[in-house]
Amino acid sequence: MDTLTQLSRTLSPEHCVRNEPLSHHTTLGIGGPADILFSAVSTDDLISAVRHARELRIPVTILGNDSNMLVADSGIRGLVIENKDDTVTIHETPQKGMRRKKHIPPRWNSDKIQGTFQYEFADLDYDESNVPTITVDVDSGVRLPSLMWSLFQEGITGLQWFSDIPGTIGGAVFNNIHGGTHFSVNV
Repeated sequence: MDTLTQLSRTLSPEHCVRNEPLSHHTTLGIGGPADILFSAVSTDDLISAVRHARELRIPVTILGNDSNMLVADSGIRGLVIENKDDTVTIHETPQKGMRRKKHIPPRWNSDKIQGTFQYEFADLDYDESNVPTITVDVDSGVRLPSLMWSLFQEGITGLQWFSDIPGTIGGAVFNNIHGGTHFSVNV
């Protein structure tokens, strides 16, 4: 039995496909087949797949949103992992003597005068030095646009500098993205 067959039998069968055209997964719709395409839906899946592939000396390529890449018609040899781990955990650090609130009040001012209640460009650059720091744990497969929206809904800002970047947190950290004069998030 060859090593690719061994690996595909080790991985979760419902998330593993052999010879899958990557053109079905990339933003530009181009690219040949992956020897094995595996969708990691948790951190444990991702770590386990990489460990098994390394034990068998199979090359590993990890994809996020597949938005900043071109895949050759010949495809990618070895294991290709689509990182779909999308867990977000918000940790609040309440000040001494304060109770934890379920909802955090917004740190921006929406256009209430005109009644749109939408986020305005002028609202993006404001001073946050007087508000408490909030820690958010984000898995590497979380897509930036959906993360920003869900955090905005909770009144948490900071990622607005990276709007219109279609990638994932993992890709943002790996590529050290910049949003204007603002740099990537802390790891």
